[in-house]
Parts: sequence; structure tokens; C-alpha cells
Amino acid sequence: MNEFLYQRFGKKMKFHFIQEGKVDGEKISGRLIRREILENNLQIPGSVNKVLPESTVRILEEEIEKGEIPGTRNLDVLLKRLNTSSRHQLLNTAHLNAAAVEHIIQGRWYQAENQVWASLRQAGYGPVLSRLALSCVEEDVTRKEIYELIKNYEKQGIIPPDQTMERVIERDWYVASMVEKGLTSSEAHEKFQEGSRTRDEPLYSFDAGLHLRSFELSSLNEGMEAHLYVDKRGVLACELKPLAVK
Repeated sequence: MNEFLYQRFGKKMKFHFIQEGKVDGEKISGRLIRREILENNLQIPGSVNKVLPESTVRILEEEIEKGEIPGTRNLDVLLKRLNTSSRHQLLNTAHLNAAAVEHIIQGRWYQAENQVWASLRQAGYGPVLSRLALSCVEEDVTRKEIYELIKNYEKQGIIPPDQTMERVIERDWYVASMVEKGLTSSEAHEKFQEGSRTRDEPLYSFDAGLHLRSFELSSLNEGMEAHLYVDKRGVLACELKPLAVK
């Protein structure tokens, strides 16, 4: 660990290893802590109090007192969007990649949240990323909003140098390139963290053409929205929709 951190940050660090904690034989996790608090009528039980820092307990109690705690998911909204959104709408949602969108569409019609989790697991999503993606679907958070948020954080100096938008794009490009060669996303991510890079630079723009038949020309208008997405064959595609005639 010290060798890795020294290569990355140029300094050695001291470590204090703490034995992994458990509650009633179950490994401590965010899910377990939330469950304990909810089952204790939004009071911090002793089982949670003893495994969290005092500052964390204080913040949790303040947030609970102010009523600023996440409620239950709006499943009606979440499932409707997952069941009815087009490919380009899903791909425009933050934290949903092409593989996740494909598995979501294949798994329709959803009637419960655990069915969606199964589709995301098939796409290689873990628990944390699955929750994040479903929250973005529920709240209609777009990729552009996340992009602008990160760029704003960069200007404020909040984002570390190795987590800038350019670094994120570079990492995503590398992972996508390695997945095409047979690696899993997690394997490619580990190789990227170890310093491996691809010779091909990420594409920030590209030229494309459109072949239309004569009878389709009358449907085109200046300023029409063009929606890019990855189709079920894994091919980059574009959707043009003329405005509805009143």
C-alpha cells in the first residue's frame, strides 16, 4: 500500500488497521446502518452508535431532527420511466451506460424495484452504482447536469487532479476499449489505476452523414433535435423526430 501511495503522491503514510466490525454477526455496511435506524423509529440505536464516529452520529441526528432524510423511492415514477423511456432518453440519464440501458430494455416490463436490480447486475453494476443510477432515473438527472456540476467543482478547486472531467473521460475511454478486448469493466478499471493507457485518444467529436430517401426530405426542419444513442447492436445511432403536426 505504501509503495502504491508513494508512487502516486510522493510520500509515505502511516496506517492503523482496525478489525472489521459486525452487528449481530452481519458485516457493517451503509445498508445495515440505515435499516437499524429505520427499524428504531429514526432514532440512533446503540448498535449503530458504537460503530460510527461521534461527528457522524451528531450529523445524522441533526438531519433527522430537521426532517432532511431521504424518504422511500417514488416507485411509480421510477418504474414508469424505466418501462417507457426510449433508448436515447435512458442513455441521457446520468450513470447509465449502454450495457445497462440494453439490459433494462430487455428486462421490461418492470413491476418491482428488485427486477431492475437484476437487470443492472447483468450489466455489471454493483450495489452502490445501482442505487446511484436508480436515483438519477427517479429524479431525472442528466449526464449534462453531472458534467456541468463536476466542471463547476473543478473551477472551485474541489475536485482532485486525478478526478477531473478529462480524467473521467480518459478512464471511461480506456475501460470501453479494454472491454472490447474481453476484459471486464472492473479489470480494466484496475489496470487504469495501475497506470495502463491505450494509444488511442478519447474522441471528443466526430463527423457523420445521413442518407435520406426523397419522401423523407419534407419531414426535415431547421433546428430539429438529433438524439444520439447506442442501439441494440452496439452501433452508434441517431434519432430525428419531426414536430407533430397540429
